[in-house]
Amino acid sequence: MFQKGEVQSRPGGFWGMIKSVTSSAPGSENLSQIQQEVDALEELSRQLFLETVDLYATKERIEYSKTFQGKYFNFLGYFFSIYCVWKIFMATINIVFDRVGKTDPVTRGIEITVNYLGIQFDVKFWSQHISFILVGIIIVTSIRGLLITLTKVPL
Repeated sequence: MFQKGEVQSRPGGFWGMIKSVTSSAPGSENLSQIQQEVDALEELSRQLFLETVDLYATKERIEYSKTFQGKYFNFLGYFFSIYCVWKIFMATINIVFDRVGKTDPVTRGIEITVNYLGIQFDVKFWSQHISFILVGIIIVTSIRGLLITLTKVPL
């Protein structure tokens, strides 16, 4: 302070020390404004952290989707989506026109495959079991997705 030419005169004595301890520091009147800015910056920091975590998770998902297993699961996702839409569409048609559905896509696919390959196969028996398994897989994955979503909801 002496080099800059700023010499501060301190009041002497007991009352001078009491006054310096009890007097407010310069800039303390803006303390609430500074606290609000700090809170806003801390919230910004939290949001940036969450965005960074989301970006890393997205990057990992993209890298996983390029692997064979990722492509396989992506194909299965499209297959089951189309299968669900077809089942809903056909159920709606059957209800609206009051008709009984005779074949579903699984039965039709097995019939075509058996006729094309020319093998002996009980289509009626196995198509029911395969359809049941496919519907079970759809239900299990839907419940799994629901439970994952519920765990993300803050309480």
